Amino acid sequence: MQLKDSLTNLAPLSDEQQRQLNQALSTLNTQQLVWVSGYLYGLSQSGSQPAAASVALAAPGGSLTILYGSQTGNAKGVATAIKAQAEARGLPVTLTSMADYKPKQLKKESHLLVVVSTYGEGEPPESAVDLFEQLKKGKIGKLDGLKFAVLGLGDSSYEFFCQTGNDFDNFLATAGAERIYELASLDVDYQDAAKSWGEQALNAIAATLTTGAASSKVASAVQQAVGLSHYNK
Repeated sequence: MQLKDSLTNLAPLSDEQQRQLNQALSTLNTQQLVWVSGYLYGLSQSGSQPAAASVALAAPGGSLTILYGSQTGNAKGVATAIKAQAEARGLPVTLTSMADYKPKQLKKESHLLVVVSTYGEGEPPESAVDLFEQLKKGKIGKLDGLKFAVLGLGDSSYEFFCQTGNDFDNFLATAGAERIYELASLDVDYQDAAKSWGEQALNAIAATLTTGAASSKVASAVQQAVGLSHYNK
């Protein structure tokens, strides 16, 4: 059954209320629909007033930052593709090279994806060295509240296959960040595996993110519908 069909015969709502809700809900992905359905049930049970809707629907919030460390361009390409996947889902996302990123900014992040290659004998690419060393030495401090996942690229013909990806994964976990999806260590034929990993990692991230645009549309529709219902009573 299509969403618009399920909203066709909502007897307690006027035609205008049904139209507003249908328009708002059609912008949400699966995880957001599940969250909103639970929120609306809780609202009905608690007797909350419509003014509370916009505040509750805006939580938990946050945004996704994708950091890449690339020597030959492969990690950058994978990170760029994952950013496109995130945008297609409506997730708030920023893509940044580790060379242009200030390590202390990690304390302000809520969700992080790291895409990094391994260079030489298990070494980070040049663009990743500063962030790598600061995490390794614990200079950034605790990262409690940060949710992360790491994708490493490498060549299994080398002894230290995907060592840099393993290191970033360990550094972040040691700093207290929460691993939201499993580490990927991908070989030279990485394209299909990287796409699949990106989809699954974004599923995990989307479950804990609420996009501002979608939330505001639903909040407005809920306020209109609930407000009009109170008025009609």
